[in-house]
Amino acid sequence: MDKLEQIRPMIGNANYRWHAVQVLEELEPFVTLRAGSMSNGEQIALVYQMRALVRQLQLLTDEARTETGGAAVEAKLERSIKAILSANPVV
Repeated sequence: MDKLEQIRPMIGNANYRWHAVQVLEELEPFVTLRAGSMSNGEQIALVYQMRALVRQLQLLTDEARTETGGAAVEAKLERSIKAILSANPVV
């Protein structure tokens, strides 16, 4: 989750944006596999980070979203958030 926090400012920087979005594209499979094996605290922290990333992607211009595939990644993040919220945390 610390890595996600590092990616957020990269989205706002045109020099790193494409790479940051590509990294986020790989997050959905991880979340799908791990959502049910996270504690409640881990789920909350991950959802918080992912919502912050969605907000950052939404701030991009339409041109930047098109160039980087930001809209598709935003949709993947939203699906991942739903997967986490529907999974039962490990006690």
